[in-house]
Amino acid sequence: MRLQQRLPFLADHRIELSAAVVNINNLVYYNQQGVPAQLSTSKQLLIAFARHRFRVGNVYFDNQATYTHGAGGDTATSRTAGLRIPAFVTESRVYYQRRVFGHALFAQVGGEVYYQSEFRGYGYSPSTQQFYVQDQFKLGGYAVANAFVAADISSASIFIKVAYLNQGLGANGYFTTPYYTGYPRRFQFGVRWRFFS
Repeated sequence: MRLQQRLPFLADHRIELSAAVVNINNLVYYNQQGVPAQLSTSKQLLIAFARHRFRVGNVYFDNQATYTHGAGGDTATSRTAGLRIPAFVTESRVYYQRRVFGHALFAQVGGEVYYQSEFRGYGYSPSTQQFYVQDQFKLGGYAVANAFVAADISSASIFIKVAYLNQGLGANGYFTTPYYTGYPRRFQFGVRWRFFS
């Protein structure tokens, strides 16, 4: 079920809500021993999603959140075998955008924050190059903040980004999967050139 609505009396406000019941049958996964296994019972997930977008002048806000129940991210029981997803994931972005130099350049400057709640993430086996279900290591909830500048000039796009800007504030790192840390703070630069108009 999905609902998308412009909010009355509020200029440039949009809200999107959705809810889903997902049934997964015959799930194949790698178990705690790293051996392929298949669930004989079906798995049911309840997923709720919300997104709110609004604009004040040239400043844009885009916030979204997803809640998943039944994915086994917070407990380690046979009922949640096979599938591990964090219960709560959010992403928020705020940016200023406008066209400059006589509409020749389209520019954005802003920041974004990603957050996921703690859960028992999949382990990784380098020897088989597979992710597997594990019950010992709980990944802590963490947030990653980024700042960016992006520009489109005719058929070229460029971006400059400082990723994990909040490293050292509260925590000095995070795990993406057990015993594998996420990338530290870094500077990224990219160019995309389309050779057609």
